[in-house]
Amino acid sequence: MVDLKSGKKRLQLEEELKNEIISGKLKPGDRFPTYEELSQRYEASRATFHYVLNHLKRDLYTVSVERSGTFVAKRLPCRARIGMVFRLDETETDFWHKIYQAAMRYNRTHSDYEFVVFRSRILQVPLKEEYHELQDQLKRQMLASLFFPFIPESKNLLDLLDGFPAVPRILFENQKMENGDPRVCLSPDQSVRLAMQHFKREKISRVAAIAHGGIPQLAYFLKEAENAGLQTRREWLVPVARDLDFAVENFTRLLLTLPPDQRPQGLYIMDDNLLNQVQRAVIASGIRVPQELKLVCHTNFPDPTTPVLPVERVGYDVGAIVQAIIRLTSMHYAGAPAQKIIIPAEYERDVADRTTKTERIQKAVNH
Repeated sequence: MVDLKSGKKRLQLEEELKNEIISGKLKPGDRFPTYEELSQRYEASRATFHYVLNHLKRDLYTVSVERSGTFVAKRLPCRARIGMVFRLDETETDFWHKIYQAAMRYNRTHSDYEFVVFRSRILQVPLKEEYHELQDQLKRQMLASLFFPFIPESKNLLDLLDGFPAVPRILFENQKMENGDPRVCLSPDQSVRLAMQHFKREKISRVAAIAHGGIPQLAYFLKEAENAGLQTRREWLVPVARDLDFAVENFTRLLLTLPPDQRPQGLYIMDDNLLNQVQRAVIASGIRVPQELKLVCHTNFPDPTTPVLPVERVGYDVGAIVQAIIRLTSMHYAGAPAQKIIIPAEYERDVADRTTKTERIQKAVNH
């Protein structure tokens, strides 16, 4: 009979039984021991067993089947429950919200993995209370991995994570893998390349870019334009501060007032948050789209919004990001070394139907 420490029987028994499930001694789908069977192995009261069994069920390690008994869950939280940790003080929130939506769609359509979301107002603030829910789920061994769309740098957060080294952290973007964490990365160079290839197919020669400062595509624009044989100017590449979006409309109007043989024939909008300002400027200029001006906009898919003007859209499928998180989690528990999965850029799949619709809108605008 296993000796349980006085005063800590509930906690010790719960940990013992969870470890039996995690180690595979009790396999998914196995019938769970009854009160009588447990009492032969552990010296504890029926009230203690009742408390522990309720906690195992609460934490999704067991399920009760009417008239059949209690069984080990087929999907263990410590292998199939992925935590997504977001903060709400960042400008990337709109993109992160799309990742969240993709994860929730996965929950509705699949049963092999489940995503749970942890939000914090400002994770940098040194308040341990910010991480209470996350800490609770980690202590209860309810998470297989954690996905961060940002680099966790808060000391409190890092101290918390260090207490659970067995739970892998999956980071986002192209930071160096000095600590060996698995990564999900985008390919901004490929996104720019697709945009330039579209301009080249449309037989235009002069292109300009409109972007927020810090957008990763900025670093590749001049090189990819040159590789595609397109003309541009450094003054046609003006990053706009995120709190000065109104300047985008003025900058676009200025570009379009140049003589026809000197102005850009294509605009690459690197952030779909700027598309409305660009569209207003183009409509006000009287220039026809797509006859006189080609527009390409970076967008993360799926995106239900319909541009007013015909726009080719390139970007990344957020569903592929969710799949990459699952794959990295699965690889970790299969014993594979930490890896980096790069999400490829792509054109919008239903662009033909969308173009037809936007052309009708454009005709209405012109008339």
